[in-house]
Amino acid sequence: SQGTVYVLNADSHTYSDILWAHRPDGHIDRLVLDKFGIDDPMGLCVSNSDQRVYVGSGYMDPTSPEQTEVYGFGTEDLGLQRRVTIRGMGSVTGMVVHPRSGMLWVIGVRIGERPLLPGVMDPVFYQGYMAVMRPGEEEVEAIPLTGTEGTAGSDLALPTSELTVDELDLQL
Repeated sequence: SQGTVYVLNADSHTYSDILWAHRPDGHIDRLVLDKFGIDDPMGLCVSNSDQRVYVGSGYMDPTSPEQTEVYGFGTEDLGLQRRVTIRGMGSVTGMVVHPRSGMLWVIGVRIGERPLLPGVMDPVFYQGYMAVMRPGEEEVEAIPLTGTEGTAGSDLALPTSELTVDELDLQL
């Protein structure tokens, strides 16, 4: 709303995962995300309701493949203000915030056991998930988008973006 443009830089080879804030006065702020453990940043969204820029990680940590985190940085100084753990989701693919309620909707995937050579007709080894975070929550549980682990592989198995929630009035 103030004219700042936020851009993510992701580079797995040089460890230069960066959040850029291009201010209307021409000033550019740079935040190195590697120092927070945010590899392969994904799902950038800005919340005017709590004045934060939210970033998730598209990297699935092999030491913790069934959880990921979303980080909220202040729009003014890019200081870390919020960190939410999502149980059940391995990595983030997209997110959006509801402008009135401040609820953050996150989609992502969890990777199961990968076959050595997956066949075209074999069930997929990943499952799509969604998580909804209310303001102030520090930990949430992801819910599967299609079926269960045993029935994964149809329609929304690999979600990559979210709809605008501007017109939604959902009660959770």
